[in-house]
Amino acid sequence: MSALSFLSGLDRNKEFYNYDRTKEGLKLYFTDKSGKESFVDLTFNNADGSPMSQEEFIKSAASRLGGVTNVDEALKKAKYKKDAKFNESSYSFKIKSDKRLGFDAAFDKNEGAKFNAQTVLKDAGAAITEVQEDAASNLLKSQVAQIPGADKVKVRSFSAGAFGRGIVVTLPAAGGKASKTFDIRLDKPGAAEQFEEVKKAVLAYARITKFDIRPKR
Repeated sequence: MSALSFLSGLDRNKEFYNYDRTKEGLKLYFTDKSGKESFVDLTFNNADGSPMSQEEFIKSAASRLGGVTNVDEALKKAKYKKDAKFNESSYSFKIKSDKRLGFDAAFDKNEGAKFNAQTVLKDAGAAITEVQEDAASNLLKSQVAQIPGADKVKVRSFSAGAFGRGIVVTLPAAGGKASKTFDIRLDKPGAAEQFEEVKKAVLAYARITKFDIRPKR
């Protein structure tokens, strides 16, 4: 068992989504239900710059993160090397880097789950009506509104039968990229593929506009 094995419970914390090994220790990333991001820096060094033992690191991390009411009791039950030191590649707990998603993948997985093609496209087909077109547009608009950083993305229906039935999604310019418009044709084949393209583009746009402290990969 590693020194910070009690932190493995972070995998069950829905607000925890990623971590980075920094020069001084670990940076843990969290995002709450509203999409607000925060992070906690944990150092492997004492105040005088000397490296902590594993026991010292556990006590320090517990005071920063909480969740362990009796650290001394937890230490008695844990299997770790009391005086072991950390090196420049230590992660100090069981979550291995190759088993964690990178920031972009983690964001896409968590936020992408808010998109539901089945509900948006349930009436898609040649016979779709204007009322159904508007309903599909409003459903997609509500899904996009849940994505942190996508508040400026515009979603509307074609609203003109002469041009067919569909949804227009417009992404403003961001991150040095020009604005871009996508169509989801609800009255023709290919709507599902177009939906996925929009989903991917919205998530990429949201990452650029929302997270200026995201880890560099």
